[in-house]
Amino acid sequence: MPILVQKRIYRADLRANRHVWYVFGDNEARTGKGGQAREMRDEPNAIGIATKRTPSRADDAYWSDKDYSRNVACLEHDFRSVAAALRRGELVVWPLDGIGTDRADLANRAPRTFEKLQEL
Repeated sequence: MPILVQKRIYRADLRANRHVWYVFGDNEARTGKGGQAREMRDEPNAIGIATKRTPSRADDAYWSDKDYSRNVACLEHDFRSVAAALRRGELVVWPLDGIGTDRADLANRAPRTFEKLQEL
């Protein structure tokens, strides 16, 4: 199955389409309900891809390219779920604005990591 792109994803979408996987930008702590997580956290058909450490806005909550190898390992780990769903022929929905683009601010805070994310 393909990857579909959707502008705005709502919890109702996930609940109405349990056979579809929805991807959202997450944090390593897997907590918080800001941004995309507000609509997707705790739904069984949501796949969180970590793009920052914690849901906080403190400087130490964000990824930095000082930890590039660690960041990439985390991304690759989380992307395994997406790859597995696609191998099984299941539909995956990706947010139109991407992940790591809003609250995680990867393009500014960890540009090398953000570039790698675009390749995955």
